[in-house]
Amino acid sequence: MDYFNAPLFQALFNTEVPRVILKADTPTYSILEFNQAFLATTYAEQKDIKGKSIWDLYHTNIASQDGVNTLAQSLDEASNTKNTVHTPVFRYDLPTETNEMIVNWWQLEIVPVKAVHTDDFFLLITTKNVTDKVLAKQKVADTIAKEDYFNLQLTASKEEVASMNEELLASNEELLNTVEKLGETQRELKTLNHSLEAKVIDRTRILTETVSSLKSLVMNAHYPLMILRGREWIIEIANQSLVDLWDKTIEMVTGNKLMDILPEIEDQPFPAFLRQVYDTGIGYGQKEQIFHYNSTTGPATKYVSFYYDPMFNGENEVVGLIVSAEDITDTVVARQNLERSYKNEQELNEEIKIINEELAATNE
Repeated sequence: MDYFNAPLFQALFNTEVPRVILKADTPTYSILEFNQAFLATTYAEQKDIKGKSIWDLYHTNIASQDGVNTLAQSLDEASNTKNTVHTPVFRYDLPTETNEMIVNWWQLEIVPVKAVHTDDFFLLITTKNVTDKVLAKQKVADTIAKEDYFNLQLTASKEEVASMNEELLASNEELLNTVEKLGETQRELKTLNHSLEAKVIDRTRILTETVSSLKSLVMNAHYPLMILRGREWIIEIANQSLVDLWDKTIEMVTGNKLMDILPEIEDQPFPAFLRQVYDTGIGYGQKEQIFHYNSTTGPATKYVSFYYDPMFNGENEVVGLIVSAEDITDTVVARQNLERSYKNEQELNEEIKIINEELAATNE
């Protein structure tokens, strides 16, 4: 297998893309060649892996059993059909040098390659560790679930406040009816007034506690959240995560108009979305939106996901907006890097394919 040592093969094989060549000796699959990137991504830099079965080297755990089955089926399919196989994303945990089992997610391209002078076949495997991408998607899903839970809680709070308002209205009507019955004795009137005052005080206390709970909920949320009041979008409550997203402070933004705090968003989509929700009373959000803003060091850019919910008064009129957001800049940048890496890898695979065809033509 001297061609594995050829300068051209080594130049194409030894890249930053993890690759390994297996002998198609089903079911053993002995390791014939590999590059340094493959050793690094599989925690095998201190191991002697050449000539050994891939199953003997890379032990995993019960959580990865489906991934073991996926890998075995894909290797068998490529060996038997001699066709390129692209695996789905699968979990295959690997131990580190200290035998600590690390969660890993993978996606492989398995290309059968025929030997030049024999009928043997090898499997050229390009390995992509997509763990960060999978975990990022799981994090986004968790964030959305938390946001849905918060929205349910907020809806319940609004319904409770509406119920309290109805009770207050009923109490006021009762007071008017009582006033119309002034034929009763002064003692009964005083007793009734004391009773009504106690009810009003109790309702006011409950309403105050509800508002305080809402403020506490916003301030303690683990993701950016704020409440805007009125059509001018006065920032009534904003938590620390929200002002960190803008490179501001809570004291700087509270009580001010949103457009006075972020005038740079005037030509961005956000004001139009806010007006849309305020005018229609229907919530709106986007999972990914670019956000340009003025940081303390100059113009800056982030990627955010957001959702705008309307706030209603007792007459079902929109009186404000609830803004929730999430900084997804790291996730978007990671995805863009993966897309660029995949494009580069496709181009390299095309070059390898052309070289293989040229080598085959030369040998013929």
